[in-house]
Amino acid sequence: TTDQAFTLSPPTLALLHDLHEPVEIVSLLPKADPLAVEARHLLDAYRAESSQIQLRFVDPARDVAAFAALGKEHDLAAEPGEQGTTLAEAAFLIRRKGQSWFIHGHDLVRQDEAGRAQMRLEALLSEGIARVEQRERLRVCFLTGHGERSLDDTGSEGLNELDRLLEKSNLET
Repeated sequence: TTDQAFTLSPPTLALLHDLHEPVEIVSLLPKADPLAVEARHLLDAYRAESSQIQLRFVDPARDVAAFAALGKEHDLAAEPGEQGTTLAEAAFLIRRKGQSWFIHGHDLVRQDEAGRAQMRLEALLSEGIARVEQRERLRVCFLTGHGERSLDDTGSEGLNELDRLLEKSNLET
């Protein structure tokens, strides 16, 4: 566009041109989401730059079976949104060879110092692609052996929910 709304930045272009293996980007934005059209245009720009980018669009409300399969595979939940929509726990899922990266909806827009909304989708998508390209994930370690609570314990005193939240924050436990 004339204001370069969907023109990718030089670092993003370099990242995309260096891809040698397929990376799948799954959009989990409902079609009614105000960011869905802009996200689709940006994702199309990514795909136009690299044949290694594979796009998939799953609306949690309309593509119930596809979302359920993703939810089971990645422990994703959905909740009711505005105007009868269904919102996934993550807005985007980026995958490559067993590595996954989640982008949450609340991270997509940030306000600058003047209170104007700034879309952060390109930065978040590029970070996610770079992260799944890395061989190692960030890891959080917990001590065991002296009566500490367990990450496997699903009871009220266990840390299973913390383990799940850390995984959704792109951390390995």
